[in-house]
Amino acid sequence: MDPFGVPNVDLFSPTPGKWFVSTGKDNLLNAWRTPYGASIFQSKETSSVLSCDVSTDDQFIVTGSGDKKATVYEVIY
Repeated sequence: MDPFGVPNVDLFSPTPGKWFVSTGKDNLLNAWRTPYGASIFQSKETSSVLSCDVSTDDQFIVTGSGDKKATVYEVIY
């Protein structure tokens, strides 16, 4: 569960020890900095975000939503 009590659907850490991504039925994609859990960014989608994956070079995040849409995000840092 996230800090607000909404169940997470997927959790992914592309680069262990640096940041991780969580998704959930709250329609949100969240990226968090580790180890402190500080929010890096948040994006709201039109439906529950059921899955996510990060490219091997950490440059892209892909989500899959309940409305059968895939969304690609470019990671700029």
